[in-house]
This record gives sequence, structure tokens and C-alpha cells, in this order.
Amino acid sequence: MKSFATKAIIRAPVERIWSILTDAAAYPSWSSTVERVVGNIAAGEKVTVYAKASPGRAFPLQVTELDFELPAAGGSG
Repeated sequence: MKSFATKAIIRAPVERIWSILTDAAAYPSWSSTVERVVGNIAAGEKVTVYAKASPGRAFPLQVTELDFELPAAGGSG
């Protein structure tokens, strides 16, 4: 199975970060590569991403896990 992971340091409250990352309808407002996201971004749910680079093509995804526990700044995680 293919997977995707990424890492970044963001200086904001964890609750605010996750509220942005799990708001599927808002993705086009902050991601220049996303046309739209359909579905509920939650563990066990399916979402479909429509990317601007591939007009008309859908990318169905299964959300297998969301890890709301983030390490403190400077942590090793």
C-alpha cells in the first residue's frame, strides 16, 4: 500500500493546526495545488482530492490514521 507522510515545524496551537488540516472544504483557500477535497478528513474515512495539476482527475484516499499528539518544539519526533 502506498503512503504519504510529511513533517513541519509550525508555531501555533495544536488545536488550530488540526482544525485547518481537517477542514476539507477549506483546502483550496490555502493550498494552491488543490481544486477541492470531498469527504470527511477523519480516521477511517474516505476523501477524494481533486488537484489543479490534473483537472478532472480524482484521487481517492483512505484516512488510516490521524496523530493529534505533536512533539514540543525542538523535540525529536
